[in-house]
Amino acid sequence: MSSIIIRQVVGQGAFAMPTSESEAEAASAALEALLSTISWLYFDDAKVLIFNPNNDVTPEMIFSVDTYFYLGDMIPSTNSLRAALNTALLGSANIISIGDINIDDTMPGAIFYDQWPEVDWVNGHTGAIQFKDNVPAGAQILMSKYTRWSPGPHYIHPSGFVGPRLGKRFHPFIMLGVGSTQINLSGWVNANRHRNSFKAQYVWRRKHGSTEPAIGVRGPLAPYSISTANRTEANTHGMRLIFEPAPSTFGHNL
Repeated sequence: MSSIIIRQVVGQGAFAMPTSESEAEAASAALEALLSTISWLYFDDAKVLIFNPNNDVTPEMIFSVDTYFYLGDMIPSTNSLRAALNTALLGSANIISIGDINIDDTMPGAIFYDQWPEVDWVNGHTGAIQFKDNVPAGAQILMSKYTRWSPGPHYIHPSGFVGPRLGKRFHPFIMLGVGSTQINLSGWVNANRHRNSFKAQYVWRRKHGSTEPAIGVRGPLAPYSISTANRTEANTHGMRLIFEPAPSTFGHNL
């Protein structure tokens, strides 16, 4: 798991050496607030630790940051990250000095980027979906829509171009805003007879202006799908959405 350790912190006020658990918790909250001022730095947790080996009379205060994501990269340039941390921390009136900034830039573990959005609840009558508020650092929720056809020529080596083929795949459709965990899909209810099916996934966007693909890093599609109701379900039962383990194979008009 990627992490940042900032050694030998000397501070005052909010970052004075804690003498109680409540003071340490308050300092950790102040650290999170300070780190949040760094543009494009996201993290799962930040805390203040006290290192006191063998009951040393001069304990050391340490800042610890877990699972970071910076400048649209899961493994950013350590030089750029170290410079941003130095600027933000030493720019605080309550931080007098800091020691080494140790950055573990190994690839984050599966808990970070190999997961999908979990659903908190689905309101089948209104069309609203609420995802659990446990979005990984730097991620947004992307709703991908089931697309039956993939139009246009497809190049197959060495045969050359071939005609359109049946795609049957999910393509990016709606990106929820930063920090957003709720969406209403009732606008895509085709009450005549057809369904639209969606799957959710996490996306870590690239920084604005990056030459990398705009979509950034994508996590896996969720193992469930959410489908809009057909005419009978909508008109007879007042349903707008159906939660199911796989997309319906009947009556797609996508």
